[in-house]
Amino acid sequence: MAAGGWGCWRFLAGRPELAEALLGAGWHPEAILGLTRISGASPLPVAAAELILVALLVWLVSLPVRAVREARAARASKADVTEVTARGGRRWARAESRAASRPASRAGLRAGLRLVRGIAVLVATFYLLWGWQYARPGLDARLGIPPAGLVGDAELRVLGEALVNRANRLYLEVHGVEDAGSPTPAPAGWRWTEEARVELDAAWDRAIVRWELPPVMARPRPGPRMLRTTPLVRRLGITGVFAPWTGEALLMADLPGAGAHFTAGHESAHQRGIARESDANAMAYLLALESTSAESRYAAALFLQRQVLAALARRDPETTFSLVQGRLPGVQRDVEALAAWARSVAGPTQDMARQANDAMLRRHGIADGVASYGGSLWIVVALARDHGLDALLPPASGLAGPALP
Repeated sequence: MAAGGWGCWRFLAGRPELAEALLGAGWHPEAILGLTRISGASPLPVAAAELILVALLVWLVSLPVRAVREARAARASKADVTEVTARGGRRWARAESRAASRPASRAGLRAGLRLVRGIAVLVATFYLLWGWQYARPGLDARLGIPPAGLVGDAELRVLGEALVNRANRLYLEVHGVEDAGSPTPAPAGWRWTEEARVELDAAWDRAIVRWELPPVMARPRPGPRMLRTTPLVRRLGITGVFAPWTGEALLMADLPGAGAHFTAGHESAHQRGIARESDANAMAYLLALESTSAESRYAAALFLQRQVLAALARRDPETTFSLVQGRLPGVQRDVEALAAWARSVAGPTQDMARQANDAMLRRHGIADGVASYGGSLWIVVALARDHGLDALLPPASGLAGPALP
C-alpha cells in the first residue's frame, strides 16, 4: 500500500501536466475540501487534528506493547507447563515447553505485522492526501518565470531599502505610533475570526484572478487555527503545519503576531494544494498584497525584508547594518520577538524535526531540502523584474517606489 503510494508519486513526478489534471480538478480537490469542511464543523477546531494525531500515535505505540503482553502471557503459560517436570514427566514437559514457545513467537510476529500495516496505512493516506501534490507544477511554472536565478547585490540593496520603508509605513498603519511598546499581537482564540476568514478567501479570489491561478483554489476553506498542544510539539520548532488528514491549517498558539499573520497565509497556501515551501512563502506574500488587512500586509513585508537582509548580510554587512538601523523601534521589537521565539524552541528535538523535514522534501524532488524555504525571494524578485517593483512592493503611502537596477 505504502509502496503503491510512493510509486504513483514517482510516476506523476515526471508528468506534472498529468499530475495537475488529476489533482487540480475533479474528485481529488473535492475530497480535500470535504475534509476541511468536516474538521471545520468541529466546535473545538484544533481538537480534530490533535486528537487524530494523538490517537494514531497511541495506536502505533500500543502495537509493540500488546506484543510484550502477549509474550509475557506465553512465557507464563510455559512456566506452568514446566511444573510437570517435578512429577516425573520431564520428556513430556519439554515437548509442551517447546509448544508453548510457539505462541510467543507468533504473537511477536503478529504485533510486528500490525505495526508495519499501521505505518503502511499512514504512508499511503499521506501520499493520497498530500504527497502527490509535489508532482504538480510549481508556482514558478504557473507564473511563467524561470525556476531559479541570481539576485544581484544592487537588487538586494534596492529591495532592502524599499522593504524597510514599506514595513515602517505599514507598522504605523497598524499601530499609529512608532513603537506600540509591545510586539504586534497574534489573533486571539482558537481560530481566525469569521471576518478575517472571509477576508482571506477574498484575497485568494483577487490573487487567483491577478496571477491566473487554478480557479479551484478560490473555493472557501475554514480559516487558520491555533495549535495548542504539549510542550513537546512546541519543541519541534514549527511555526505552523498543514494537517493533511483533516485539511486544517494550524499555527502555533504562542507565535508572535508578525509571524502568525504571515504563517496563516503560508499554511493557507498548503491547504489549497501548493506543496513546495518556497511557493507557499511566495504565495503568502502575494496574498498579502491583495489583503485589506494591514496586519497581514505588514507581516508579509517584514518576512520578505528579513529574507532580503539575510541574503544581503552575507555580501554587504555594512549596508545591511545601515538598513537595520532604519527600522522603526516597533518594527525592531517585532523582529526581536520573532528571534526570541525561535531561540525558545531551539534544541535537539527541533534539529531532529528539521532533519526529518529535510529528508521528506528531498525525497519528493526538492533538491535543496529545507533550504528551499528561501526560494520565495527569487519568485518575488523575478515577478518584480517582469511587472515592476511597485507591483510587488506597493508603497503604503501612495508614493512611487524605487525601480530595480
